[in-house]
Amino acid sequence: MRPLKYIIWLLCSALLLISVVFFINILFDPLWYINGNQVEHINYAFNERLSKSNQFLNKNPSHNYNCIIFGSSRTTLFNESLLSKNFNCFNFSFSAGRVAEFNAYANWLKKKGIIPKIVIIGIDDFNFSFGKKSKKLATLDFVSDNENPPNIFRSYISLDALKMSYRLYRNKSPNPKMYDENFIGTLVQKPPKYKPSLSKNKKTLTISKDVISATEKYRMLLDEAAIAEKNSASLKFKV
Repeated sequence: MRPLKYIIWLLCSALLLISVVFFINILFDPLWYINGNQVEHINYAFNERLSKSNQFLNKNPSHNYNCIIFGSSRTTLFNESLLSKNFNCFNFSFSAGRVAEFNAYANWLKKKGIIPKIVIIGIDDFNFSFGKKSKKLATLDFVSDNENPPNIFRSYISLDALKMSYRLYRNKSPNPKMYDENFIGTLVQKPPKYKPSLSKNKKTLTISKDVISATEKYRMLLDEAAIAEKNSASLKFKV
């Protein structure tokens, strides 16, 4: 085989392989660039921060959302369609979401001209942990830089996306949560049972100093709020 013919054959083979990978990922749509999984009416939370961003940008022009919901994995299970019909809400919650992240995503939406009438925020206890063991924020780069998510072609010619599509095909969720065809969060059919366990070297549970300090700070805030209410004064909290 001549070198030129070999190069052409190699390029055509690579193009065919990329096209097949892209088509499979479009069909399963694991990152919600279009309408989600078209094979079955189930969608898994592989990367909620990216998937929710893609979904919002895809659906907002037709839905004209005037309400945004932020929160962690608990809030992702909230059915936003149950709220008042006066508000067309988009549930932008994602696993391990923290208040500082919600602020970053709110600014990202604002840069895109999205100014909702109402914002609902679910606050979890881990937001009051201020110690060294506090988890680093998982805000995506395109949000921090006020840019668009990676384009669909770049995302869906990757083997990582193909692995996600394969997991959708095999019904292997990365966590006990899933989304239906309307992207309403729910639990998988047989979620694992929660089994708290103690440390092998300790017979009693211990509470870290970070949690204790956070609890004390939270109590101080409650005391200040009670005093402010008693004095009919307004109190502002700074995050």
